[in-house]
Amino acid sequence: MNNKVEDNFKEIFASSGFELSDWQVDADPTRTLAENEFDVIVIGSGIGGLACAALLSKRGYRTLVLEHHSQVGGYYGAFERDGFLFNTGAMEITGLWEDGPLDLFLKDLGLIKEDFFVRNAYNYKLGGNEIKAFDGVEGFKGQLAVLFPEEAENLTAFFEDARVAFDEWYGDLEKYGTHLSPELILKISGEGGLREHLEKCPHYFDWHSKSWKQKLDEYFTDEGLRDLLNSIINHMSIDLELTPAEGVLRDYGFIRYGSFFPKGGAQKLVDAIKGFIEDNGGKVLLNQKVERILTEDGAVVGVETWDKNFRSSLVVSNSNVKNTILDMVERREFEESYIKSIQALEMQETYFSVFLGVDMDFSDYPTMIRDDDTQLETFFFMIINSNADPSYAPEGLASIAITSISSYDDFPERGTREYFKKKRTVANQLIETADEHFPGLKNNILVRTEATPKTYERYTLAPEGSCEGLFWSTEVKRLYFKTPIQGLYLAGSSAYPGAGLEKALMSGVMCANDINGWKVR
Repeated sequence: MNNKVEDNFKEIFASSGFELSDWQVDADPTRTLAENEFDVIVIGSGIGGLACAALLSKRGYRTLVLEHHSQVGGYYGAFERDGFLFNTGAMEITGLWEDGPLDLFLKDLGLIKEDFFVRNAYNYKLGGNEIKAFDGVEGFKGQLAVLFPEEAENLTAFFEDARVAFDEWYGDLEKYGTHLSPELILKISGEGGLREHLEKCPHYFDWHSKSWKQKLDEYFTDEGLRDLLNSIINHMSIDLELTPAEGVLRDYGFIRYGSFFPKGGAQKLVDAIKGFIEDNGGKVLLNQKVERILTEDGAVVGVETWDKNFRSSLVVSNSNVKNTILDMVERREFEESYIKSIQALEMQETYFSVFLGVDMDFSDYPTMIRDDDTQLETFFFMIINSNADPSYAPEGLASIAITSISSYDDFPERGTREYFKKKRTVANQLIETADEHFPGLKNNILVRTEATPKTYERYTLAPEGSCEGLFWSTEVKRLYFKTPIQGLYLAGSSAYPGAGLEKALMSGVMCANDINGWKVR
C-alpha cells in the first residue's frame, strides 16, 4: 500500500465518528406487538423518511410515519391555485440514470420513473456568457471550449477525472441502493475493506481529500471559466476553499445525466410512496407533530405527539437534527459536548419564492433560466413549470416560480404588518426583474402567491426555513446517521449525504439498510 493510501486510511479511521461495533437494535418483524407499538417509527415525511419507511415496509417491518403537516413530502411537495400547479421546492432532480439511486429506489417499489419525471431544459447566464440546456458532458464541454478555447484540453482532462471519480464513488449502488461514504465502507467492510476501496478508487478519494478550489486550480487558469464552472456545478454557494470537492462531484451528475422535473407535480411521487407504505402494512398519520422522543437508560422507547404515545425501540428522525436533539429529546441523555456541537451547527441559505400564473406564451423558453448578471443582491432563478409539463397550467397560460436566495432574519415576525410589507416588496422586486427579461409579464399575472423563509419554516419546521439543510464545508463534516441515543437515527438533509432529493433519499436508504443489517439488495 502506497503512502498516500495509508495516510487517507489513517485520516478516515481517526475521524469516522463511531466505533466499528456501534450500537445495533434488532427488530423482529415476526414478534407480536402491543397496541400503538411498531417495529420502526419515522418522524417526518420528507423524502428521506418516506424512502426509509417504504423500504422497511417492503422488508416486513411494521412502520409508522408521523407527519405534522396535512400532506406528506416536506420540501418535495406541491400546491394548486386556481388551476395553476406549483412545487414547493423541487427544481432539479438527479439520480435517475439507469440504475442510479433514485431509479433503483423506484424499481424497488415497482414505480415507473417516466410516470413521475420529465427531462429539464436549462439556460445559464453569467458574465455575459450564456450556456444553454445541458446535452451531456460533451455538449456542455463543447460550449465551454468555444468560450475558452485555450482551456479546451484542460476541460477534457477535468471532466474525465470527474467521470472516473463519480463512477468509483457510485460503485456500490447495485449492492445497497446508495453510494457509501468512506466511514460507511469502514463500518460495513472493516479496515481491510476500506484499504481495498482506497486502492481501487484513487480518483474519488482524491476528490474526497480536496477542496473545490484545489480541484479548479489543478486544471484551470482562466478565472472566467472557473467562475462559470463554479456557478453552474457548485450548488453549495460558499467560499471555494470551504467547498468540499466531493460535494461538487455529486452535482457533476447534473452535467453527465441531465436534471429532471416533477411530472404532474412533486406531490404525485410522495403520495405514491405513501400508498406503497400503506399497501405493505405501514401507517402514515398526518397532522401528528411529534413533541418528544421517549427514552429510557440511553435508548429509544417511543415518541409522544400532542395526544398519543407510540412505542418502538427504533426511531428515524427525518426532522432537522436541531429540532430532533435540542427540542425532542431530554438533554440529560447527551453529553454536554454533543449538545454544544449541535447548537453550533449553522443552517445553509434559504429562498424567497414568488409563484405566478400568467397569461403569456413562454413555450419558446427552457424550463429553467438562471441569471447571475442581474442587479439583485443574489441570482435570479426562474422556473417555467408548464414548459416542462403542460398540466401545470390551463391551456395557453403559464405556471412560473421565481426564486432568489434570501435571509430568515430579513423578515419580521410572520403575520405582522411589517412582515407583509417586506414580503410584498421583495416579491415586487423579483417580478420587476422578470419583467425586464420578459416584457409584459407583470401586467399579465392571473395568480400570485409568495413564500418567505418563514413560510418554509411554518410548513416544513426547518430551522430558519432552510431549504438546503445544514451548512457543511471542508471544516464541518456531515453528520453520521446514528445519534448517541441507542435506536435513534437521522435521515434527510441533516445527515450524510445532505439536501436535495437524490441525497436525502440515500440518507433514508442508509437508515433502512442499517436497520436491516446491510443485506445486499
